[in-house]
Amino acid sequence: MRLPGAAGIFNFVILAAALSAMNSQLYITTRMMFSLSRAGLAPRRFGVLNARGVPLQALLLSSTGIAAAVVLSVLAPKSSFILMLSVSSFGAMFTWMMIFVTHYAFRKARASTGAAPLRFRMRGFPVTTLLGAALMAAVLLTTAFTSAFRMTLVFGLPFIAILSLIYLLRYRRHPRHHQGAASSSSEG
Repeated sequence: MRLPGAAGIFNFVILAAALSAMNSQLYITTRMMFSLSRAGLAPRRFGVLNARGVPLQALLLSSTGIAAAVVLSVLAPKSSFILMLSVSSFGAMFTWMMIFVTHYAFRKARASTGAAPLRFRMRGFPVTTLLGAALMAAVLLTTAFTSAFRMTLVFGLPFIAILSLIYLLRYRRHPRHHQGAASSSSEG
């Protein structure tokens, strides 16, 4: 049995969901750039508000991602979706892996200072934390062996390397600037 107009309704729902996701990502990336700028971790211009209270420079920077996605979908309509999915997957997987790594480092550093134990107990620590980090690293590595997701590491690793280099060049040379910016942003 065919329902008349079902394809149109289904396409409308998909389009509405895609636009909603794009809108929320645009808001999040704009807000993130604004906050990073205010904390002294991104160029100052991204933390400036216009007369209407909009971080326009951060919004324009965030919008370049949408523009790049549009150009990519026009230039390579058959492969653009999987490419964008691969590239964005790196961010999610790397972030979760780093959450496990920083959790482990935090707990170890805190224990070495002789501070009082934390009220929140992590079951199976450190095994569960290290296992989580190892599993996320394994998932990331498997993308190299999956043709559809091979671009995950091809784009992700150089991107992380560039960001790390920028951080080292900017904040290792000027640690005072970084500390001052971070403390002034937490006061406001």
